[in-house]
Amino acid sequence: MHACGAIRGTFVDSTADYISAMETIDEQTGLYLSGLRCVTVLIGVYKKSTGVPVLGVVNQPFCINIDLQ
Repeated sequence: MHACGAIRGTFVDSTADYISAMETIDEQTGLYLSGLRCVTVLIGVYKKSTGVPVLGVVNQPFCINIDLQ
């Protein structure tokens, strides 16, 4: 690890959602309340000495469902 930074992670496992392939959608808003489309990955890097964030990446890897037929 680099001397001026730190890496910390909070991991939420979505294995059960992946295996069950179930999704819950709010009919009024169209928002996904559960399932893989809710998975969001946030990776952040901060300067350890000051706590100032220096880099961040957000991704929703399953936001589009492509059905193969």
